[in-house]
Amino acid sequence: CHVTGDFGFERSEDLFLEATERLAACDTSESVGAAAQLCYDHGHVALAVELWGRGASRGFPICIRNYAASLEGEGEHGQRTAQRWWQTGAAQGDMYCRAQWGKALWDGLAGVARDREKACELFQEAAEAGEPVGMLCTAMLYDVKWQQTEDPTAKARLARRC
Repeated sequence: CHVTGDFGFERSEDLFLEATERLAACDTSESVGAAAQLCYDHGHVALAVELWGRGASRGFPICIRNYAASLEGEGEHGQRTAQRWWQTGAAQGDMYCRAQWGKALWDGLAGVARDREKACELFQEAAEAGEPVGMLCTAMLYDVKWQQTEDPTAKARLARRC
């Protein structure tokens, strides 16, 4: 409200940033994630990334996924760091992170050792949980397998799995 001046609040960047820091200081996944998202939405990207990083280091799932995503476009070091965070989130059971970690394993991104079998497992788990990236990656794998399969019985098995 301090950004827009809505509901009788004084329009002030300083008050917005102060309120955001107070929200983040509550130190819960929801508060840090919300504070970072507010900063991002209002153009304070560097502060948002800092807050996501702070939350990620505390193990907050939404912060892990947003921090990893924010690092991916930051050169080779950012890519490598992002992959570690995708792996951390995947280990915590976050399905979006599992799908992203699966992509890293599939392609061998940023120095990650290629492990397509593990990538398929992660895609499948994420897809079964209804995670859209996992569903897309799983569907693409089935499509590739379908095109490479000549055996009608094997094609029928693949069709049932989809």
